[in-house]
Amino acid sequence: MKHEMISTGTLLKTWRPFREALGFASIRTAKDYKRATAVMNQLLDEVGEDEKHPLAEVLDYLGNQVAAYEADHVRIPDAPPREVLRFLMEQHGLSQSDLADCAPQSRISEILHGRREISKDLAKALAAKFGVGVGVSTPECGGPYASFVHGLAGSARLRIPADGETLELGR
Repeated sequence: MKHEMISTGTLLKTWRPFREALGFASIRTAKDYKRATAVMNQLLDEVGEDEKHPLAEVLDYLGNQVAAYEADHVRIPDAPPREVLRFLMEQHGLSQSDLADCAPQSRISEILHGRREISKDLAKALAAKFGVGVGVSTPECGGPYASFVHGLAGSARLRIPADGETLELGR
């Protein structure tokens, strides 16, 4: 397949204003990363799920830049499974009683206070409640803590030790 040659002069004329509007060309520093995530969030508000939006490709470009920077520079700390559950509840504006379709309020309370672990069945129910998929991985992958691995647009994957196995939940 033959590719059409592009004029480097034309590319330069369009690249400079684009770079100036963003405030960076590629993410190399924490300052660039902070700016990129701010612009990305602004674009997410504008573009939403509309893949045909004129700025959707800019959002994809920034998403790839952010993901590459995060892979090399951002470490997300481990969190106990109860803290992961607390975080998800807060993010979704849910109380313990709102999880009654997954487990009794008393069991959720025991988990949040560290008196009870999350069972495999409960982890599956919570995955369904919070809209994430479930896959089983080996125990050595997760250890005693759940860890968040952030992807683009706030999606998350987490590992929850449950009944001797580690359930990996993610989008």
